[in-house]
Amino acid sequence: MWPALDGLKPDALRPDDIAKAFMYVIHQPDHVMIPHLPIYPKPKKPHYDPHH
Repeated sequence: MWPALDGLKPDALRPDDIAKAFMYVIHQPDHVMIPHLPIYPKPKKPHYDPHH
């Protein structure tokens, strides 16, 4: 179901990325609610081809 961690793409999110986001959410004060936290890798910059 899940790819082996050593087979991830270089720009893929890593488990540590998700864990840090989760820790951020659970360490907010009781009066703060974060109902959704979309987490995505940053998009790659488009490749510039001066001859195309």
